[in-house]
Amino acid sequence: MDDLPEALLADIVKWLTSPSDLKSLSLVSKRLYAVEGELRNSMYIGCGVFPVTVALIRLCFQYPSLCKVEFNYSGWTSNHGIQLDKHGLQVFSSCCTSLTDLTLNFCTNVDDSGLRLLVCFKKLMSLRLNTLPAITSSGLLPVVVGCKDLSALHLIGCSKDNDMVTLSNNCSNLTSISLRLTPQHNEGYVFRTSLTDDSLKALALRCRKLQSFELIFWACDESWPEIGFTEEGLVMLIQSCPIRNLMLSGAHIFDDEGMKAVSSAQFLESLELTHCIKVTNAGMRLLAHCPSLINLTLCQCDRFSDAGVTEVARALKLETLVIEGCSRVSPEAVQGAATSVLYKEDYPGLYNLGRV
Repeated sequence: MDDLPEALLADIVKWLTSPSDLKSLSLVSKRLYAVEGELRNSMYIGCGVFPVTVALIRLCFQYPSLCKVEFNYSGWTSNHGIQLDKHGLQVFSSCCTSLTDLTLNFCTNVDDSGLRLLVCFKKLMSLRLNTLPAITSSGLLPVVVGCKDLSALHLIGCSKDNDMVTLSNNCSNLTSISLRLTPQHNEGYVFRTSLTDDSLKALALRCRKLQSFELIFWACDESWPEIGFTEEGLVMLIQSCPIRNLMLSGAHIFDDEGMKAVSSAQFLESLELTHCIKVTNAGMRLLAHCPSLINLTLCQCDRFSDAGVTEVARALKLETLVIEGCSRVSPEAVQGAATSVLYKEDYPGLYNLGRV
């Protein structure tokens, strides 16, 4: 094995995708193990890596080409040892200079002072923050300003209304934004999501390059105004930015009027609607006029029927059509409706899809 050309060894490594196989490389060939270390560009770090600071130094030395790293402390207990914190991020930022994609999941020890250290990742292009209760917009702002190449921002939970206003006013390079919003306590008995029409207006005015927009509303009651902005605010964003990919989940404010705005979005190629309970056949008929739409996903939407989906399919040359858990749409209605069709009576849920 050690006598094989390096190019052939590299091809062998590329075919190995199983974590157990990759871990066994050192037992097969030291040279093959070294080649894998030079080629690996992604890494997943979970609760079992401890002490994390020492491990990061070793991993960055072993894998010098790392550009995509995910930290995930879901299910963490004190028995797992100390989580990633400010000190760990300081070490990580000094030894992983090629990083372009970073995900922090359930990193409860990361606060604003630690988050600001991400400015050191000069090549950072994509940042995903999932359930970091100690951070605020004051910690995130230096990152979006200092990381000039940052184009994709995914936030699960926005704690303050001015988060997106402040960020959008200082980061015009964003091309992708993903937000999961839950109702926050405001005053009295009122609970609303933090994103408002002012937030959407700031995005529409400042983020002129925005192409991908994902909004997931979590635990918002459909019969109570727990969504902090109006459909007009969302429509303004859709009409102001060159949106190519739009995903709305649990958007109870979104109805056929919203579909009218979507139908006139000239750049929109992919649309996903999940649990958007106010979209009817009338909205689907409007969608049939969307000029560039080629990918359509509809999940847990029960107000439209076969007639609405069929009209869209006849009018558009869809490449993919996904129908999951839409009780009034039958499998017969989607047959041949797109180049690729997926139909399921049930919907697996956002957790099973890895969306939240």
